[in-house]
Order: sequence, then C-alpha cells, then structure tokens
Amino acid sequence: MPNPISQARDRLRAHSAGLFPRLIATLVFLVSLLIFASITPGFMTKVMWPTGDEPYYLLIAHSIIHDHDIDLQNNFDRQDYFHYYPGELYPRHEAKTIVPGLYSKHAPGVSLLIAPAYALADWKGAVYVYNVIGALLAANIYLLAYEVSHKHWVALLLWLTFSFTNPLMSYSFLIFPALVSALMTVYVYRRIRLDGVASPLAANGPWRMLAIGLCLGFMPWLHARFLPVSFSLFAYFIWREVTVRRRARREAAQGEEAAPTQPLQGRALNIRLAVLLVPIIICAVLFEAYFKILYGTFLPNYNDHAGMGTPGEWVVAFFGSFFDQQWGFFINAPIFILAIVGIIWMLRQRRWQEITWLAIIAIPYAAVILTYKQWWGEWCPAARYWVSLVPLLAVPMGYMLAAPIKRGFLAIYLALAAISWAIMGIFMYDPHLMYNHPTGSSHLLQWIAGSDVLQPFFPTYFRSEWANVWLTVLYTELVIIIVWLVLKQIKSPSARP
Repeated sequence: MPNPISQARDRLRAHSAGLFPRLIATLVFLVSLLIFASITPGFMTKVMWPTGDEPYYLLIAHSIIHDHDIDLQNNFDRQDYFHYYPGELYPRHEAKTIVPGLYSKHAPGVSLLIAPAYALADWKGAVYVYNVIGALLAANIYLLAYEVSHKHWVALLLWLTFSFTNPLMSYSFLIFPALVSALMTVYVYRRIRLDGVASPLAANGPWRMLAIGLCLGFMPWLHARFLPVSFSLFAYFIWREVTVRRRARREAAQGEEAAPTQPLQGRALNIRLAVLLVPIIICAVLFEAYFKILYGTFLPNYNDHAGMGTPGEWVVAFFGSFFDQQWGFFINAPIFILAIVGIIWMLRQRRWQEITWLAIIAIPYAAVILTYKQWWGEWCPAARYWVSLVPLLAVPMGYMLAAPIKRGFLAIYLALAAISWAIMGIFMYDPHLMYNHPTGSSHLLQWIAGSDVLQPFFPTYFRSEWANVWLTVLYTELVIIIVWLVLKQIKSPSARP
C-alpha cells in the first residue's frame, strides 16, 4: 500500500520545486521593470520625440481613442501628433485601400495595445507599456532558460544576457510590433514545450489556454509577417498534443505506469479546446474582414511595402543581417554568436525533435525577412525584424551553458557579453546612435573612434565594394573560429536518444 505521508511529502516537494522558479521569475520581472522604467524619462528626454514608425502607431492610437476609427485624414489635417512630434508629420505610410480615407499601412494591433496608456499619459504612457512588455519578456526568458537547463544560475545569466543587450533592450523603449511578438512567441513556445512530457491541453489551465489562444490569434494583428510564426506554433501545439496522447495510449496498452499529466477527456477537454480556439477563430475572422474591407482581398496587401528582392539581394540580406556595421545582429550583440554553439551542441546531443520544431518556427519567418527588399528595417535599431525569434535562442544557449564546461568557457562568454553590454550602454547614453540611414557608415563606430577610421574594418551591404566581400569572408571565418574555440571548452556529451 502506498504511504500517504510519503505521497504528501512528494507532492509538497514537487510543488515547492515548481514554486521557486516562479518566485525568481517574479523578481526578474520586477527588477527588469524597475531598470527599464528608471531609464525611460532620461531616454525620452534624449531622443526628444518618437521617430521612425513610432509616431504613426501613436497617431492610430489617438484616432482610436478620440475618433473611434483608424482613418487618419482628419488627424493629419488637425496635426493631432503635434504634442509629441513637434514638426510636420507627413503621411508617408498610407495604405493603398479601396475605401476612401487615409489609412496607415501599419496593422492596428500595436495601437490597440497602447491606446489605454496613451489615453492616460500620451507617448510616455505608451513607452511605459513597452517597459512592462520588456520585463514580462525577461521573466519568460528566465523561465525558458531554467526549463531547458534546470539550473538557476544559467537562467539568471541568460536573463542578463538577453534583456540588457541589443535588440531586446533597445525595443523595450520603442513602439514597434517586434517586442510584443517576441513576448507572445516565447510564452506560447514555453507553454507548449513543457519538457516534452506533459499534454499541453492538460498542463495548461483554462486561463493559460485563453492566453495561448489570444497570442496565436492576435500576433498577425501586429503585422502580417507574423502569420508564419503563429501557424508554426499552432502546428507545434497540435503535434505535441497528438504525440502525448499516442504515448499515453501505448503505455496504457502495455500496462505501464501512467505519466504524471495525462491527456484530458470529456468536458474538461472541450472547455480547454474552446478557450483556445474561440479567440483564434474570432481574431482570424476579424483579420480577414479587415483586409477584405480595406483592400478587397482576404490576403495581406504587400503592395503597401517595398516588395521582394532578387536572389542576389537575398544573399546580401543574409550576410547583412549578421555582419552589417549598421544593422548587423552579431556586430551589435556578439554574445549571440554563441547561439550557433548551442545549436551544434543540441545536434550532438541528438535533440532532434526540439531542434526540428525550432527550425519549423524560425525558418519560414526568416524566409519572409530575408526575401524582403528592406531587410534591415529602415530607421530603427539593429535586428528589428529578428527580435521575434531572439528569445528562442535561450533554448540552445541554455543547453550549452548547462553542459559540462571547461575553465575557458565562461571567459569567452563573459568577454562577448561584456562587449554586448557595453554597446547597449552606449546606446542608452546616446540613443541617437542606435539609428542609421542606409549609407554604409555606422554612427556607433563613428562615435567610438571620433571619426570614420573604424568603418573600413567592418562590412557594409549598402555600398558595392570588393572590400565588403573580403570582409564578409573574414567575419564569417572569425565566427567559425569563435564557435570552434567555445566547442573545445565543452566536454564531450553522452548521446541522448
């Protein structure tokens, strides 16, 4: 007979083990929010006014609040933006619609999210909303890293690495859809992943299922480019649920002990399916209606944007996304080079399912970005289009840090992290350095050297020069060397089935 006291003790121990990470995640959220919110007043003073796409998202929010529509013609005519943008804001982002009026090409999702805060505190209120989103993202990165590594120090280190470097920290103060999509992506991925054991429908209560459904349904309202991410995450959910149910049936047929979290049946299953699917269906129907009314088609309208590049431009976009001196991901945050090490480590450990689903989520979205003519994101900090996928890098980097490592590993890690933190510190000191026109000359490098002396040593993909080809080869080889050196600092893994 099972011992009731032992069973109660085991349940209490399991509950405590699950509670402690959530308590630390709450502290991570509060500390991150305190840091972001304390920086915000000085940041806004330095940038002086919103720029890039930001004033347009704010103007849509203004129209939603005061006019109860998204037609911006009267808002431009009245200069409703003048209190946060002290100049003439031209309607440069008008959509090519079939209905009369002036509509922005930007989807209204961001403006809907910031509208209540904008009504209370204008531009500043919207920025504080993004501080909260950045802090929530920090907590989810901590939790994902802990769920991967099962080590608190790894999760805390990755929180500091991700949340206080570019691009995540940069966009915790800027009104773009990228950070919101990143939070939704990592939250849904975490609640589906569940260490590959539990059924997502059984392990997530009705409120969590509602949150998952809202994230999957609302993500395309931020921008149509997030449709592949939303579809891939939904496919991952279905695959995980089906896989767990098949395993449960097989174990039951063989008379094996039941898993701790069994698939749901009956009324409980129907309720959780409903709270998952209803918000997805409502958001999808409204999304299609939005495009049909404005554009006369059920498909997203790409004529409002720059269009697709040529195959040669796709190659430029690939290398430029990583190495460009103005917008390159690795140039502005070299710590993320180690994500390549983590991916190789996962392959060595034969974590085929997880690496496959990460690829299914990431590759279709990456294809959308790399084939887009303006792959750099225009007037914005580096790696804007990649923000949505950055939190998922906590998976390979979490496995990497949890591995048996040699003495030199942390030295390399902290050196790359220190460079990344220093770059972010410079951006916070002078936020204007985050922005560039596509001239091929980085404002950050110019500020560091006090002249253009450093620019020739970094590739640019906005000038056609043979030097850029050789610099691309050089930087690719440098990344390979760093990856090789770090891999040498990890002890050989035992094979994982």
